[in-house]
Amino acid sequence: MQKSNKFYSLTKLSIAVAASLSIASSVHAETEKTEKITVTGSRIASIGAESPSPVTVIDASEIKASGVTNITQLLNKLPSMAPGLTATSGAVWGNAGITTQNLRGQGSKRTLTLVNGRRHVGSIPGESTVDMNTIPVALIERIEILTGGASSIYGADAVAGVVNIITKKDFEGSELTLNTGITDRNDGENYGFNFTHGFNFDNDKGNLVFHVTYDESKRARAADRRFASRELVWIDNPAEAGLSDDDKKDNGIPDRIVDERYRLLSTPVASTFIGDRPVAFNPDGSIRDIILGEGELYDAHKGFGLAYTGAGGEQLSQNANQLVQAPVEKFVFNSTLNYEINDDLYLYTDVKYTQSEASTTYGYAKANYGGSANNSQIFIDNPYLAQSSVDYMQANNLNNVEFAKIYTDLGRAGTKYERDLFQVVTALEGFIFEDYQWQTYVQYGKSTSDNTSLNSYYQAHWDASIDPVRNAAGNIVCSVALSDAELEQLTTRSAYNIAHIKHTREQLIASGASPQDCVPHNVFATDSAALQNYMQYDTTSSQEQSQFVAHANISGDIYELPAGPLAFSAGVEYRKEKSETEPSDIQKSGLGSGYAISQAVVGEYSVREAFVELSVPVLEGVEFAEALDLSLSARLSDYSEAGTSTSWNVGLTYQPIEDIKLRISRSKSARAPNINEQFTDVSTKGDWAYQPCGVRNIERLDEKYLDNCRALGLDVTTTPDGKPTSNINWYTWATLRSSGNKELDVETANTLTAGLVFTPSFIDGLTVTVDYWDIKLDQLIGTFSHAAVLKNCVESESIDNQFCKLIERRENGEVISVDLKTLNLNQRRTKGIDFETVYKFDGSTFGLDAVPGEFRFKTLVQHLIRRDVQTDPNLPLEPTRGLFAYPMKRATLGLTYTLDNFEFQWNSRYIGEQKRSNRYTAEKYAPHHTGGLWYTDVSVSYSFTDDLTMSAGINNLTDRGTPQMPDANVGGASVYIENDTGLYDVLGKSYFANLTYRF
Repeated sequence: MQKSNKFYSLTKLSIAVAASLSIASSVHAETEKTEKITVTGSRIASIGAESPSPVTVIDASEIKASGVTNITQLLNKLPSMAPGLTATSGAVWGNAGITTQNLRGQGSKRTLTLVNGRRHVGSIPGESTVDMNTIPVALIERIEILTGGASSIYGADAVAGVVNIITKKDFEGSELTLNTGITDRNDGENYGFNFTHGFNFDNDKGNLVFHVTYDESKRARAADRRFASRELVWIDNPAEAGLSDDDKKDNGIPDRIVDERYRLLSTPVASTFIGDRPVAFNPDGSIRDIILGEGELYDAHKGFGLAYTGAGGEQLSQNANQLVQAPVEKFVFNSTLNYEINDDLYLYTDVKYTQSEASTTYGYAKANYGGSANNSQIFIDNPYLAQSSVDYMQANNLNNVEFAKIYTDLGRAGTKYERDLFQVVTALEGFIFEDYQWQTYVQYGKSTSDNTSLNSYYQAHWDASIDPVRNAAGNIVCSVALSDAELEQLTTRSAYNIAHIKHTREQLIASGASPQDCVPHNVFATDSAALQNYMQYDTTSSQEQSQFVAHANISGDIYELPAGPLAFSAGVEYRKEKSETEPSDIQKSGLGSGYAISQAVVGEYSVREAFVELSVPVLEGVEFAEALDLSLSARLSDYSEAGTSTSWNVGLTYQPIEDIKLRISRSKSARAPNINEQFTDVSTKGDWAYQPCGVRNIERLDEKYLDNCRALGLDVTTTPDGKPTSNINWYTWATLRSSGNKELDVETANTLTAGLVFTPSFIDGLTVTVDYWDIKLDQLIGTFSHAAVLKNCVESESIDNQFCKLIERRENGEVISVDLKTLNLNQRRTKGIDFETVYKFDGSTFGLDAVPGEFRFKTLVQHLIRRDVQTDPNLPLEPTRGLFAYPMKRATLGLTYTLDNFEFQWNSRYIGEQKRSNRYTAEKYAPHHTGGLWYTDVSVSYSFTDDLTMSAGINNLTDRGTPQMPDANVGGASVYIENDTGLYDVLGKSYFANLTYRF
């Protein structure tokens, strides 16, 4: 990889361009400075500046009317935003309390969030992703969202685009806002306040602002929302019962339909099949029938692990255990200083401190039904079994039974997050040679987090306690407490069971625990406090990361061309990112659930960058060319680990007539591998591994791959009906070893945008914008899933391939472990068209002079043309447009009515139809897609005086739930970004109000 030559070349170019200023100094002899502005996507200030790339703007009035206390709540309603981490998704998938943006569905890591055009320290350890919760909503003046590669202007991570948050400046006086809100189900309460005080000093040369925000949001549960808590599954359509496969084809009857069903595995007491009878165990160890739900017992022939029942039984909904809003409490302090040292020199400082606490809960612990070890077995000599149960098992020739149980009495596992963030920015800016503006700043930020895992359990303690026996003295003890000689007398245990007991004993001793101290577990009764103390623990891991940025740039007009000034910006930047994640001693030693071992992740990298930008006015005020402007930018980045990378952008804006402006841009952007992707040491965890050569799965393999199964050591045979089968189960518990990779290269994105802005002179107040965008991502950083590794090992020409080398197997071919390493793997292609309309008018526009007040109508529409994802570099791109989380159409419609001190806002958003897979057709599934749906929000605001304003509103006015089909009903799911509840509204109707007083 090239390291420095290009870097120094561009640095010299930047210096040369800056030096050329002296040549052009005579051009700038004006005595007055005309006010110029910068827009997101450029560092060049100009009059009437517009970006050649599409930019969406949200102003403070829209933010205020939404009633949000976290800006992500509003941004995620935009058509351009795919689900990222939200208050709801974080409650399910971890990182509760953190919210992020995911522009164009390219991932939060590829969306650069800026504050006033500068980077912000991240909050997710090992990444640069910004937590939007740390940005106080009350200080936001506007938000500019730019689609298209902007790495040449802002550096790495601006692959999909930029979210630039512009904050208020020069605030004078005091402002206090009180806010509150609650859902229609009397949960998810939020309340808080923010206070801002600013004043001028030193003859108005300086302005100092202090700001404090406090917000608290309470939890909301899926259990209180039937649309989100139901367990929906696909079932065979009864209307096709008795039909042959040929008769089912193209008969106009869907093969599968949706029904509400609950797995018997979700029973909160020990339960199993004995014979074909579904039974549960009473607290005294006796047997009873399971309380089933409505309808029959479904899929009983597939075994207890796959059997279902209807609603109304004793089975629990796993969805109901989830939170749809995590509880979050946050405090933000922000102080900003602006000071005019003299006419040509200005000082700016910004100091921020945030503190937050959040927590989330997951599902209950459960017996591992389907496992081959002792931790899911009830043996006939279990001393807690009633004699009637022993007799029943003997009558059915059973020595032991596998069982399932949801351990509600152990409490739900969860995580508590305690986070702190500090950031300080100091900037100097001024003018030289009259019109040349320079800026330099130094920025340092640090975020820390203590994450406490709640109600976790020691795996060895669990495995040991769940196998009780009587010792020679007749006392109930754990089997691990027996001597080897006593174990050999356990005729109810197989050799494998005995080996498992000995292994568990070794694990206990290695952890410093005595097998004699094991507390026997009565799986039939409520778990005792002694057992909970023995099995469960809370443990805390710590995380820390920091960011240092030093930046300098200069900009101005080089030469006066016939069409206007040739302007430039050039500069250099140095950035250093450091991160450290320190697991707890329990996590590092592998004593927890699944014997998973977590390693510390410690890493850092730096990048030196030089950049240059030119704005070239080509034509102005000629026939068919009111304006024609060219913009050019380039940045060279020299990473300490990933080598050098070049980003560039070419943009053109053309205004043939006053009413029409055309724009086009072409760019190359980059994302450097983050610390987690580079420096993660080998960590292990256990998971169920799908085995392509296992029983049942092998039936789906092409004949040509059966030899690969044999070569892997499996005994492949044929069933009486001629189907292939093998000697191993279709899944097995395996060790997964994950690690980073210091040899990773940067991801690259080639982006094209082209658009039209129409502001018809014959319709006052109307602006129509149409933009096409096309993003091509290459070298995406990721890991193979263990399922992909196992599948590709078998489904290759031979077992002499890169995938088989990542798998460790037993002699019979059963998987023991899989190595998963971070690599530059895949591609992604995304393109679409955006339509935006803003129309400002009053009643007289339509001849209704009697109607007072002013109206503002705004629409945003995204039409997704293509979204193709490569999940495996050995496979072609797979179309995912129209699948979950990526509907073909999304839109927002907004109407604002203002009359004197009164304002009313109505906003609706549309989410187009989606389906789980491209295989879902009307012939196969009903419903085969979600259908489109609308959510509507309304708000009103009234200013009683210039100093007192009250706002109130209702979000999701019609209490619209989620589409009632599997996955979508819990908020929207995607196999490519994991299940995520950020797309649909899972809270339901909610209310908010706020009161603002200025003094």
